[in-house]
Amino acid sequence: MAKASTLSYVKKADLDDVYVVVKEPSIGAAIMALGFKLDATDGLYKLNTQDDLEKASIFDKLRSIGLPFMGGSEWSPAEVFEYLREDLQLLSGLYEKAVWIHPGAAKLEMS
Repeated sequence: MAKASTLSYVKKADLDDVYVVVKEPSIGAAIMALGFKLDATDGLYKLNTQDDLEKASIFDKLRSIGLPFMGGSEWSPAEVFEYLREDLQLLSGLYEKAVWIHPGAAKLEMS
């Protein structure tokens, strides 16, 4: 079980923007190389995507870095990943999903 305090993950991606929580400096450097910028208002890293094809490309790169995608309801990043993979066929393969089991801990699942 991963502790939320040490887990970097894709937090939000339901519209054009993708938001990432970064806890490890190496992850911060890797996503900044992809074009993410630190949003000073909420401390999240943010990237604006132009369309589903660009978002799928970013998701694939985030997956290769090792970031899990937050699960949940109402277009969580995990649901967006599945939409891009299954409905639009812009992604393939498995990804890691972070499912919160209580406020301090997440369980990681392959989907």
